[in-house]
Amino acid sequence: MFYGTVNSAGIHLITRGLDWDDPIVFQGLLHEIVHFWWADQMGEAPSLLNEGVAVYFEHILGMDAAKGRETLRNIWREYASTAKPGFLRRLCKNDVFWTEKAAGEPVYEIGGCFFSFLLNTCGLPGVKRIFLRSYFDDPDLSEHIEEVIGEPLDSIEKKIAHQ
Repeated sequence: MFYGTVNSAGIHLITRGLDWDDPIVFQGLLHEIVHFWWADQMGEAPSLLNEGVAVYFEHILGMDAAKGRETLRNIWREYASTAKPGFLRRLCKNDVFWTEKAAGEPVYEIGGCFFSFLLNTCGLPGVKRIFLRSYFDDPDLSEHIEEVIGEPLDSIEKKIAHQ
């Protein structure tokens, strides 16, 4: 069993049945450290981006970076092939994100791939603008992203699927 969370009191990990040097523990710790560090620097955006930034760094720093990016892109392609168009806009809403997560969908990885796209498209300054304009339950996250990127989310969905 592995579970991690971050709040103002710090990072909390439950690793029952796992050795401290298990790769799952390392990846989970890395994920939670990124949450702690990023929220301190940028604040919290809706879950798609909060989990996305942590999964991105978990995949990039926790394994071969090229392999990590390819893993995220493959998960995106598979998800996009069966999801209804407009899924990215819907996942910008926390309630939809967590409903999809509860249904077993790979929304953390979708967030990681999307974060990678944002970094490549608008760089760290653009990503910072998106985070600084939003907050955890922000209903307007999709509009903030479109303003910074200058493109509708629906066309971004297709771009990422064809990378």
